[in-house]
Amino acid sequence: MDPVVTPVVAFGVVKGLTYVAGFITAAWAANKVTQNWGNNPANNLEKLGISPKQQYEDYKKLLEDKAKFIEDKTEEHFKDLKERREKLEEENKKLLEKLSNTSDPQERTKILEEVGNNKKEISDINKTITEGINKIIKNFDTIGRNPPLTQEQFQDKSKRLDLGSWWNWGLIAFCVIIAILIINFVRKILSKFASMFG
Repeated sequence: MDPVVTPVVAFGVVKGLTYVAGFITAAWAANKVTQNWGNNPANNLEKLGISPKQQYEDYKKLLEDKAKFIEDKTEEHFKDLKERREKLEEENKKLLEKLSNTSDPQERTKILEEVGNNKKEISDINKTITEGINKIIKNFDTIGRNPPLTQEQFQDKSKRLDLGSWWNWGLIAFCVIIAILIINFVRKILSKFASMFG
């Protein structure tokens, strides 16, 4: 081979390898970034207040007894709302007793308005609790219930990438853009290095 061609071929091979290395790095980085910060069941459950260490135990509890699981999670995550709901229900009982003993139309209207406001707040609390519990169960369903998973299978499935999430696509795009910037930087350095020989 001609001595001038060898550095050109070597430069071309190195340039091609930078693209391959950049692609592999971008894929690896996108995978790690989406696992740690992306939209997947493990991260969603953590945002809902279930620590990564607790997730598999909760998964097993859900499989054993769904009703008890819902009761436990309601108590654990929505204790304040549940107490507020009970307080409002008790207040409504007292107001209804007071209503039955009152004949003044203005007072009755005021009591009925308070009862209505309390019922609306109770309804909002019930909706908040139901939505929260449903989000938790939905994330466990996304991981899968049939057949029951081992802890390793559970962890693998809980970290799987959700390609339907715009957030995940944004993270992937970010990683690709960073990889392109790094590849271009390396190419410029290699071009300067090659021009010294050519």
